Amino acid sequence: MESFSAVFSVQERHFNYANLYYQTIDTITSKSEKNSAIMKEKSRVIQTKSNEVSNFAKQKFSVSESKFPLKTMATTENLAPAPA
Repeated sequence: MESFSAVFSVQERHFNYANLYYQTIDTITSKSEKNSAIMKEKSRVIQTKSNEVSNFAKQKFSVSESKFPLKTMATTENLAPAPA
């Protein structure tokens, strides 16, 4: 179980850093919207951000990748045999 949560914490940290990068790019480029090269980069960043958000959500909440979806993740309580 520890490695499972560690993987998600690393992915979530990467996602948070990426999101901060995208917010910074958005703030910088909003001041220079007349430059076509900057506008192309801004649209590329927006597209990449939406793709990354979508992929992260699919990875984190996908039922097919895990035997137990996050909402019903296996714990010692629900895996323990019923008392006789």
